[in-house]
Amino acid sequence: SSGQQQDEDESDAQYDDGPAYEVTQGRLVQGHIVDDDYPSPATSTAGGSSREEPDPMTMSHASSFFAHPPNHAEPAPHALGGSGDAEAESDEEEDTLKDPKVEHMITLVGDVRNRTVFIVDDMIDKPGSWIAAAETVVKKGHAKKVYCIATHGVFGGDCLEQMQAC
Repeated sequence: SSGQQQDEDESDAQYDDGPAYEVTQGRLVQGHIVDDDYPSPATSTAGGSSREEPDPMTMSHASSFFAHPPNHAEPAPHALGGSGDAEAESDEEEDTLKDPKVEHMITLVGDVRNRTVFIVDDMIDKPGSWIAAAETVVKKGHAKKVYCIATHGVFGGDCLEQMQAC
């Protein structure tokens, strides 16, 4: 019947997999979303990353992406598969997120208004980036509920308590 077809069309439109046209940005100060009129700290990372990453276009071999290149004891610094010191990088990212002198921009692509949002990653060890993402979808995107899901819930220190308080 045409009434049933209309209901199905409306249902499909609600969960469209088409391109996302809505882009929302938020300002992060000390790891939390702030209002647009909040005073800016001395430093901003809005223009890009605060640390220098190697340019993959300048590398000579595709094999350099693997963790242990031939004849090398140490993994390449840009390698995939667990290279480098993940804990040190995580600590550095967490410290930068909470630094009161540094402002970051976070971007939400898509419309989450009045929807439930699932944030999925491989590990939750520190709360900073998770809280920033959750606050962004709720405060800027107006999501109704957020679930944080990870394969490995390490929850270092008071991570779980901070996330629950968010």
